[in-house]
Amino acid sequence: MTWTVFVGGRFLVGPQSGVQRAARELVRALDRLAAEGGVSFTPILLCPKDAVPPPLRATEVRHLPGRGQVFEQVLLPFAARGGILLNLANVAPILHKRSVLMMHDAQTRTSPDSYARAFRYWYAVLQPIVARRALRVLTVSTYSAMQLSRHRLAGRSGAHVIPNGAEHVLEPLADDAVLTRIGLRPGGYVLALGSNQPHKNVRMLLNAARLPGTPPLVLTGHAGAEGSLPGLFYAGRVDDAELRALYEGAIALALPSLEEGFGLPAGEAMACGCPVLAARAGALPEVLGGAGVLLPPDDPQAWAAAMVRLASDPGACATLSAAGLARAGTLSWRAAATELVEVIEEVTAGQAAPMVCPTYPSRRPSATPAR
Repeated sequence: MTWTVFVGGRFLVGPQSGVQRAARELVRALDRLAAEGGVSFTPILLCPKDAVPPPLRATEVRHLPGRGQVFEQVLLPFAARGGILLNLANVAPILHKRSVLMMHDAQTRTSPDSYARAFRYWYAVLQPIVARRALRVLTVSTYSAMQLSRHRLAGRSGAHVIPNGAEHVLEPLADDAVLTRIGLRPGGYVLALGSNQPHKNVRMLLNAARLPGTPPLVLTGHAGAEGSLPGLFYAGRVDDAELRALYEGAIALALPSLEEGFGLPAGEAMACGCPVLAARAGALPEVLGGAGVLLPPDDPQAWAAAMVRLASDPGACATLSAAGLARAGTLSWRAAATELVEVIEEVTAGQAAPMVCPTYPSRRPSATPAR
């Protein structure tokens, strides 16, 4: 019996965070497996009308006439009736009875100050319902699985861990022009992600950067949101090619987050040979797997000392770079998609025969190969 597996594509519109990146890369990896004949089901990506999906070879793409909650809670479950609905970005439609749901973290519970009140309340109502109804809940780290279980969001049988990959960061050629634009040279700065969310802990890192002798600090993302100080540079929002150049040119990536369900930048940095300084918090120790430097998340002096040491010790940088490359080699989107297929096949084996699925306007996969 062949099942149709629909993939909810709301993650293709709106701000692109780590969750959206992970969902996109999983869809691409699943499509590659399908193109190779490595899946026993037909994948169909259901998108809002204004979504731009990645190039796909074996996945049918259907656009539905809606967006936002209307798309996700009304149109999506109707369009996916009769099949399995795969939801890769933390939430799912309440009305669909055969969902596989990936919850990347429980941060609206563990770091509530980082999210708007209305958003927290919506997740507080929605997530427990869809977690209970899901055929299977997935997540991206053992740490996240424990947090989901603690907050009763792990579903019927506990959250199944499928780690993120990291190799996507190597697809574009590095665009070194970003270094010229901000006035720095390779090997002359520490990279960090700028964010106003309290759990990202950027303020602590800025306090470290103010201490004497620390190398210049480059922030990507919300340029100018954290104020100014000598030695602080803003790269603003960067594309994938610029981000790769920043990773490859950095002394290290500084990732001081108090909470991370996975910490995708750590995997990306390691894949680029960039040493990682990370907080001993959340899933970061698990993701680094001993290939980075773990630091107390509330000790600016320790962070400053670590940055100074790497800036003055090429040997230490080379050792961390090699360890990170080896660790990143174990973080694969293909492996993640293969495990996802196994989970889907496991849950469909116990389901009743599928009903006839409704037909919507669709775009058949083109012959253009996926990157």
